[in-house]
Amino acid sequence: MWGELLAKERQGIDNSDTLQGLMKAELGTLQKSVDVVAKQVITGLEAVIKMKSPYPPEYQEVVYHAARFSPGSGFDKLLTSSDVDEILQRLRNNGT
Repeated sequence: MWGELLAKERQGIDNSDTLQGLMKAELGTLQKSVDVVAKQVITGLEAVIKMKSPYPPEYQEVVYHAARFSPGSGFDKLLTSSDVDEILQRLRNNGT
């Protein structure tokens, strides 16, 4: 993907063999690459939002609280138990 984007950028820039032309082409390629990746991430997140929880309702709260303690995640330092409770309440209110 990156090589194709760079080739297209270089075709659209006069003097693309100069250092300035090459840098301009690489910057344009980088910007377009970020857009492509962002669209893929957004599409993936939208798909996840539409998914139903794989956990039965009676286990969902326990699973979300336990996720704070996933090895190496550091979530326990970022989210308190009350933070998780607030997130769960928002999910319930939104029907997700």
